Amino acid sequence: MWRRFSSKLAVHSPPGQLLLRLSSEPNHHGLRVRYFSTTPESTDPVNWIQSGSAVQSLGSQATSVNAFDLSYLAAASILKAKGVADLSKHYGRCYWELSKARLSMLVVATSGTGYILGSGSSIDYLGLCCTCAGTMMVAASANSLNQIFEVNNDAKMNRTKFRPLPSGRIKRPHAVAWAASVGVAGTTLLACQANMLAAGLAASNLFLYAFVYTPLKQIHPVNTWVGAVVGAIPPLLGWAAASGDISLNALLLPAALYFWQIPHFMALAYLCRKDYADGGFRMFSLADASGHRTALVALRNCLYLLPLGYLSYIGGITSGWFCVESTVLALAMTSTAASFYQNRTTKSARKMFHASLLYLPVFMSGLLIHRLSDNEQSMRKNLEQFSELSSPMEMGMEETELAATQQKRKRALVDKPALPPVSYASIAPFPFLPAPSTAASTMADVMSMEEIRATADRLGVDYSSINLDSIRLPPGDDFGIVSDDEDLKGEESLEFEEGFGNIIVVDNLPVVPREKFEKLEGVVRKIYSQIGVIKEDGLWMPTDPDTQKTLGYCFIEYNTASEAELAKEKTHGYKLDRSHIFAVNMFDDIEKFMKVPEEWAPPETKPYMPGENLQKWLTDDKARDQFVIRAGTDTEVLWNDARQSKPELVYKKTYWTESFVQWSSLGTYLVTVHRQGVAVWGGDTTFNRLMRYAHPQVKLIDFSPGEKFLVTYSSHEPSNPRDTHRVVLNIFDVRTGKVMRDFKGSADEFAIGGGVGSVAWPVFRWGGGKDDKYFARIGKNVVSVYETQTFSLIDKKSIKVDSVMDISWSPTDAILALFVPELGGGNQPARVSLVQIPSKDELRQKNLFSVSDCKMYWQSNGDYLAVIVDRYTKTKKSTYTGFELFRIKERDIPIEVLELENKSDKIIAFAWEPKGHRFAVIHGDNPRPDVSFYSMRSGNTGRVTKLITLKGKQANALYWSPAGRFIILAGLKGFNGQLEFYNVDELETMGTSEHFMATDVEWDPTGRYVMTAVTSVHEMENGFNVWSFNGRLLYRILKDHFFQFLWRPRPPSLLSPEKEEEIAKNLKKYSKKYEAEDQDVSLLLSEQDREKRKLVKEEWDRWVSEWRRFHEEEKLYRQELRDGEASDEEEEYEAKEIEVEELLDVSEEVISFD
Repeated sequence: MWRRFSSKLAVHSPPGQLLLRLSSEPNHHGLRVRYFSTTPESTDPVNWIQSGSAVQSLGSQATSVNAFDLSYLAAASILKAKGVADLSKHYGRCYWELSKARLSMLVVATSGTGYILGSGSSIDYLGLCCTCAGTMMVAASANSLNQIFEVNNDAKMNRTKFRPLPSGRIKRPHAVAWAASVGVAGTTLLACQANMLAAGLAASNLFLYAFVYTPLKQIHPVNTWVGAVVGAIPPLLGWAAASGDISLNALLLPAALYFWQIPHFMALAYLCRKDYADGGFRMFSLADASGHRTALVALRNCLYLLPLGYLSYIGGITSGWFCVESTVLALAMTSTAASFYQNRTTKSARKMFHASLLYLPVFMSGLLIHRLSDNEQSMRKNLEQFSELSSPMEMGMEETELAATQQKRKRALVDKPALPPVSYASIAPFPFLPAPSTAASTMADVMSMEEIRATADRLGVDYSSINLDSIRLPPGDDFGIVSDDEDLKGEESLEFEEGFGNIIVVDNLPVVPREKFEKLEGVVRKIYSQIGVIKEDGLWMPTDPDTQKTLGYCFIEYNTASEAELAKEKTHGYKLDRSHIFAVNMFDDIEKFMKVPEEWAPPETKPYMPGENLQKWLTDDKARDQFVIRAGTDTEVLWNDARQSKPELVYKKTYWTESFVQWSSLGTYLVTVHRQGVAVWGGDTTFNRLMRYAHPQVKLIDFSPGEKFLVTYSSHEPSNPRDTHRVVLNIFDVRTGKVMRDFKGSADEFAIGGGVGSVAWPVFRWGGGKDDKYFARIGKNVVSVYETQTFSLIDKKSIKVDSVMDISWSPTDAILALFVPELGGGNQPARVSLVQIPSKDELRQKNLFSVSDCKMYWQSNGDYLAVIVDRYTKTKKSTYTGFELFRIKERDIPIEVLELENKSDKIIAFAWEPKGHRFAVIHGDNPRPDVSFYSMRSGNTGRVTKLITLKGKQANALYWSPAGRFIILAGLKGFNGQLEFYNVDELETMGTSEHFMATDVEWDPTGRYVMTAVTSVHEMENGFNVWSFNGRLLYRILKDHFFQFLWRPRPPSLLSPEKEEEIAKNLKKYSKKYEAEDQDVSLLLSEQDREKRKLVKEEWDRWVSEWRRFHEEEKLYRQELRDGEASDEEEEYEAKEIEVEELLDVSEEVISFD
């Protein structure tokens, strides 16, 4: 953290005094001082910096400084304070994640609920706060110890590998110290402010979670039930803290938590089976391949929740209303468990999981709202005793009258009065507080009437003869009595939706007589009610008053305008029969149609106006590239001027887009996204709007590779909760703006492999290279391939492939790769197939066994296809990874199998070299995995060969240069932005650097420069850096609320291969022009640099002159302090080097050559 902040401040003293240099360095959390001995001649700012002596402590030598500029110290102090604040924020974030703060707050909520239930009539709010704080600290300690023990397992799971310990953001001893300190502090707080029983429960639960449940997760599936016990103890802790003991009623909420946790965790374990298997955890769902036992256990425990509301009622804890509400809530959750038991899919498991998330807060809120105080509980007991000891007179009453009397007494003495909904509004944000009582206000009303009667008797007035309605107060005076109608004055007036945007007009209906009217209305209602909810009396079909026949059109009113728009899009052109094709329009458009002139007039011919050349930016004299950034409300297009070490603004606009911007595939267009649709802009410097594409509520866009077509996507909330999201996809012709084809349906229809879940983007995969000939999408057991000439299915039918999960096109050829998982419980192996389009012939097939997961990666030229396969081991407890490498351009498409040296290594990242034959793989365990490079052409064997393995790199992402040869090994997110620039040709590192907290890395289209950015997902240091290909930082731009950075893509070169070869041979001749320009820029920059140095030198000289003048002014004062002695001259000295030669000894020796 400290290495990012550095301050180098220097203070020059008069001759003979000392210079200070302040810095904050990684290993010293304080200011350090460097002393410089100078003479009057040493005034150059470079010389005195280079003549520094050893570094010493500021505190030990501060007395030797006679003159010091305090402003520099203030600057250094501010810098240090900022560093401390950032360091605190870093560790605060680590502590937050170690403590699993959101989970700990749920534990605190259950503990607080238990405290309130155990408090009786009055609540000690200080005790409640102390109990919640102690529970929070103990829960944070238990969660931290859990992560300490499972650091190796967490590093293997995608869901947990970025936690503080696996990612290396905090050391294990530090985490142990944190866990121990908060655990001891929380237990001590409970012991001192609550009681020893609560402290003992907290300590035992900490031990049970950290030292029993945590290791048991890797040993036996019974860990789920042990974890349920752990979750049931906090409400018991709260009850004990409030009451000092544990009664039978105290077990109600712990029982609910215990039975609730089982289906909750069963659903979670079923959804995260792969993650738990990768982490080495022995979950119940992993031993149950079919999911039958998992669903049965969840259903059984949901049924156990049903009687809890009744038990709370007969136990005197709550009123009868809670019995009803709890039963309904448990039945709702049981229905989701039953659905999961009948249909064991991811969708039904997720539905049960969401139901469990809703159950607990609603159950606890109801428990607190309907709870009975101690007085009410005692009243209930007295009532029961009173019923048993009824007098003989009552026994003589008729049975029905006695029952009615007892029922009235029971309601009057026991049950809480039914409160209006508004009475609960004050407790809505805090469901753990008791509901407000209306007893006080009722008593106040009764007392007021008694006072009126007493006053009337005292004054001798007949109260019964007074007409209270005839009493009138003086105008403007209410005598402190608030009118019952005062609350109506503050209510806001109702807002009515203006316009008729929710009404459509359906034309070309059949004209039918009165007797067929209902039948036609039923047909129309059935068609349009499938799209949205039609309002009551929202379908009106006018009739001719003379003939009593329909007029051939109707009006339909929906609840929302979006439903009406969807109905228009869906049914316009709908063919009811051969003679009746619907023409649907919005009611708001009628005025436009009414203005159509009666006589046709030819359109006005406009003269041709040549537009701006959309490719002009490619002819930049400086061969620069453009990029677009989005920060705050501004969107800017800039030139990357690396020579000037800064960007040059091209175009800037505020509120240009409502969500994001995107370049087209070849960089011709820039797209902005709006609620009404998308807009396309183009140009070199002006960026004029070229076309609009109407698509309400559009969320995502995609261009075809040749940028001929634009795909837009939107999803619409269903008006009926039982329905799924409606998805609308439009394919536009980019040049004309015409909708070539639209696709509409539920979200499930566009999920991967026709399954259930979110839509996989992009929905359409484009094939056929830059010609945009084909596009395909996955359906349920089919792959639909369309050709763009007619936008219809090839051969008018889809390719039937059972359970197909993924498809991928070759980047250059019309070859489609398909992946099909294992079927029939493993009896039918998984396979990868290559299919030629449009013939649909299968070129090659590879069967794969024991497959857990599979991913396909094409090389950019379509020469190779890498299939990365995760396979189960024989025990099914873990997985390992291998490669199936297809050589597409060779005869019969041979397949080569490659396995890593360490089969247990996980593949973190994979990337082909663009236009090359090499690929890179990051494999191993975080935080320091290995990086290996392979070649498909090495040696004479033609087999894949490993080039090198780089050990222990802080990297989790690979970014090849578009031109190949160079690659960046990047450590993003949890790796704090480590960057290594590597030359694969020479197998050497060109440079290493860091962009702290970097989130994005992107090469420019030419491979000369690379961008790293920190977007607004982090609050600190938003902005981007631009680097050279070898890792030299060129410039840095900081932007608050930085959202996007996108290089403008370049189209393929228009030069012929012969011309490119000629340029390569005569590269020196072509490069002379750019070398001369570089030299001119270098001279200009050198001149600017010299001017800057000159200004700095002049400022330095002025500063030295000022200090000399000050020194001379105080000369007499110094002499006075030194008893009149002028000692300044004594401090000036000149060091001279004298060499002395001394003859020590001379000897002679005669050497014989015989």
